[in-house]
Amino acid sequence: MPEGFKYDGASTPRILWWVLPRDGVHRAAALIHDYLYVFEGDMPDGQTFTRKQADALFYKMLKDYGVASWRAAVAYRAVRIAGYFFWKE
Repeated sequence: MPEGFKYDGASTPRILWWVLPRDGVHRAAALIHDYLYVFEGDMPDGQTFTRKQADALFYKMLKDYGVASWRAAVAYRAVRIAGYFFWKE
């Protein structure tokens, strides 16, 4: 991982652990999502994601990993709301 990136696992607030526990297969989606947020969408290969695209990718990966639709939707909504405070556009 690039310098400056620290991954804390799925940084799900405790209040939402019943929806998306901190451990599980979905952590891969959280890792990529966190990376995109830390580097404001800039990938090492030059590709760039907007915050909306990063959140949509998170949702898609959750679904691809078999997370129940309602859980993925709650997680997506949470990152759309809370992400506003973390993404520096």
